[in-house]
Amino acid sequence: LMNVKEADIIGAVNKEKIPVTKSPCPMDKNTSREKVKQLLRGVYSDIPNSRQSILTAMTNKDQFKLWF
Repeated sequence: LMNVKEADIIGAVNKEKIPVTKSPCPMDKNTSREKVKQLLRGVYSDIPNSRQSILTAMTNKDQFKLWF
């Protein structure tokens, strides 16, 4: 799913009228995941093509070992 934009998922949900329930998690929208999401949103708006560059780096077989 890292190749799918959140806006595309929201669009598909709206188009197909898929019901969405509110998260019961008390930490909803106040997590490290949300902080990274906001950070990346800023990077994407400040640096052209950064989203594609990050995805390319993450899928580079020759550099894959750097993630482990």
